[in-house]
Amino acid sequence: MSITPRQISRLNKELSEYPYTFTNNESIAFVFKKYSIQVDGFLLYPFHPPQVSINGRILSYSPSFFPLRMLEEYAKIHGCPCCTSITCPNNWSPSLGLLAILEEYETFIQKLKTFLQVKVFKQVILPDDMIGEIIAYL
Repeated sequence: MSITPRQISRLNKELSEYPYTFTNNESIAFVFKKYSIQVDGFLLYPFHPPQVSINGRILSYSPSFFPLRMLEEYAKIHGCPCCTSITCPNNWSPSLGLLAILEEYETFIQKLKTFLQVKVFKQVILPDDMIGEIIAYL
């Protein structure tokens, strides 16, 4: 089974700013910002989330892809990244699109980097008010 005309129409609307190519009957490839993106699993799209690969790695919130301590700190504040992501079938909606998945993942990566920066500054011996200002700036 291949991508239907309705799915192609939706892709044309979603990715109007990003030229894409079909890599086979069920996947597409395009460049988003500086990342090479491949999207598979269009048989059930848009009613189920597609499988997205960024630079050859499947998009995943699994602890095997990130430092466990950072994920634990993230989960304390925001909840489990796998379960709160829009790529979770329980959170997916047909109104969401490919760019929403990529933007959410990029935001997640930035939050993890911020957690690491905050952790580094908390270990620095400075007055509490200076540390608070630095963390507020981050």
